[in-house]
Amino acid sequence: GSLTESWLRSFVPIGEDGCGNSLFVDLRPGDERGCIADFDKVEGFACRPYWSSVTAMLTEIVAGLENNHAVVGCRWVIDAERVHGE
Repeated sequence: GSLTESWLRSFVPIGEDGCGNSLFVDLRPGDERGCIADFDKVEGFACRPYWSSVTAMLTEIVAGLENNHAVVGCRWVIDAERVHGE
């Protein structure tokens, strides 16, 4: 869970934005092992983790979809043609 400018082997990417930034699971030993955070291509892992675990992340995403509220500043738009974030 400690911040770093470098990508580490114990970071497991689980998503990306297409611009070089990644969402990852931090598997380093410690109290925050398993946390989900953002790795910025310029600043690295420079902000506190978004969630404490994959379970916490998925729980918040499901609640956001069910209740139509934003999750980490993003809201999903669902229409007949496609599903996309705004």
